[in-house]
Amino acid sequence: MHSLLEGVRLVSIGPITSQAARDMGLAIDIEAEEYTTEGLTEAL
Repeated sequence: MHSLLEGVRLVSIGPITSQAARDMGLAIDIEAEEYTTEGLTEAL
């Protein structure tokens, strides 16, 4: 799976989602400060 994500930046809507991704061996590049879709958009 990880080779499919090569060159892809991963974003997360918040720390719980980020931790779940890290638990699966993924690295989060951007995490929203406000845990909403608006916050995620702002983080991007």
